[in-house]
Amino acid sequence: MPKHQPPFLSKTKYLEGLKCHKLVWYEYNRKEDLPEIDSTTQFIMDQGKIVGELAQTLFPGGIVLPREYDPAKQSAKSLDAAKLRKPLFEAGFVHKQAYALADILNPVEKNAWDLIEVKSASSVKDEYYNDVAFQKNV
Repeated sequence: MPKHQPPFLSKTKYLEGLKCHKLVWYEYNRKEDLPEIDSTTQFIMDQGKIVGELAQTLFPGGIVLPREYDPAKQSAKSLDAAKLRKPLFEAGFVHKQAYALADILNPVEKNAWDLIEVKSASSVKDEYYNDVAFQKNV
């Protein structure tokens, strides 16, 4: 019998867990009991997507990595694209059981990248530090 692979901890679930441990438990164990996303939240998410797409225009020649819903596949695709040393949009990486997508990775030196997190906000919020720290760790 194959050993059960534990689920990946995504950046979203990590940030949710910092706010509410029970929410993360429900995400993994009883997702069907969580309420659907309301129209206001969906609108905010849609606006964030538009801002992210606008931010990509600041890095011409960048590569958009279409989303794979298998973290290992997204990570492999992202690692291959990184060899091209071009800006990457939505690159995903896995470290142990953690998984994160970077809004923008921009090559700056031979083996270095700037990690750019895009937000549609007018100021930096404390929660953004945990957001970027999780991504950097992964």
